[in-house]
Amino acid sequence: GADGVFVPVVPETQKARRRRTQVKKRKAEGRRSTRRRGRPKKGADGEWVAKESTEVKMVTKAMSKEAELSDENRRNMLHTALVDQYQLKLYQVSKKIVDTFDQYLVFRPEMIFSWEAGRADHWQAKLWRGLVSDGDNLHRARLMETLIQKIRNKEVEIDNFFERISIFGISYLPDFHLQVFSELSRMITVNLFLMNPCREYWADIVSDRGIKKIKGRYEDEPFPEDSLHLERGNRLLASMGLMGKNFFSRINEFDCETIEKFEAWDDESLLSTLHGDILSLIDRPGSKPAHEAPYDRSIQFHSCHSPMREIEVLHDNILAMFEENSKLLPKDIIVMTPDIESYAPFIHSIFDTQNDAALWIPYSIADQNIRKNSRVIDGFLSLLDLCGSRFGNAQVLLLLEFPAIREKFGLTDTDLKKIEFWIRDTHIC
Repeated sequence: GADGVFVPVVPETQKARRRRTQVKKRKAEGRRSTRRRGRPKKGADGEWVAKESTEVKMVTKAMSKEAELSDENRRNMLHTALVDQYQLKLYQVSKKIVDTFDQYLVFRPEMIFSWEAGRADHWQAKLWRGLVSDGDNLHRARLMETLIQKIRNKEVEIDNFFERISIFGISYLPDFHLQVFSELSRMITVNLFLMNPCREYWADIVSDRGIKKIKGRYEDEPFPEDSLHLERGNRLLASMGLMGKNFFSRINEFDCETIEKFEAWDDESLLSTLHGDILSLIDRPGSKPAHEAPYDRSIQFHSCHSPMREIEVLHDNILAMFEENSKLLPKDIIVMTPDIESYAPFIHSIFDTQNDAALWIPYSIADQNIRKNSRVIDGFLSLLDLCGSRFGNAQVLLLLEFPAIREKFGLTDTDLKKIEFWIRDTHIC
């Protein structure tokens, strides 16, 4: 080299020679010689250009409006996230903001309306006004407002409407939907079939933690504790039924007819006693159990070290129940878990691998992700996912892994390997 140090010479490959020629050509044309792989091209004004599709229309609008916000009006977090203006990061932040706006539309529609009226000047309000400035303000909150106005002004033709609406299996609804159903009930019958664990009025019960917090607020006040009128009710219901309490309390505020159908359990098991206490809002202070039965197994607690062990214990207990009660059938048993997806592999592993017919229990798993239940549906939804993507090689190759798509184009395993080689050799990302 120029400084007297020996520099090894590596023979130039054909690919490197072709690359060097392209770099020289770019320099001669005044263009950049390098570009990071995966970063989109720049437009004429130097801003990163995003390919807009119907699926991400709201997000891309948010991206363009965020770029228009001046630095002094941005919060530090937003400015830091967008300082480099990389398109991927800009898209991710925009999607997060749009998701937050969507939550505002459901849970805080009055705040959205105040933003549109210009009553706030922070960056979220400015960004939202920018999104709806071109007249595209038919969001769900505005549609709800329009529907309510049409119903109250009797502008909706009942002949072309539903005869009734019936809602099942709902444990909670936000005010947004309750208000819509309340207005619809002016025209048609709206039935809500709800599971209420308590037949007594329990909207004013407070948990032990809540009572302690309230007492702390008035610790220095001279009036006695009884004047606070704190109702504990059933401890279990008060501590674990907060969402249900607020939901039923909100429903009672509407002018509606209530038809109650409560049934108490007939047996004297520990589970039925607990059920009866919640149903009648009974609290049992003291340490003496309300029900003493040494062989009562209606409520059990098992400590297991892994999900696999949980399913093994479950399988053994179900077999024991069949052994004790000959009238019990598999269709009479339901097993519930907060996240069935995480347990599904272990359920198949334990319940499907019993070689002994006496140990085999017929079963089915409900509420699984529809994509996991059908390869055809998974392939179809994956195909739709391409509409809002950049058609990356991994996504396209994954599509070709689905048997239905591969069969449609007459591709074999050898063809897939050849396509994968072509993509890798041509450096398609």
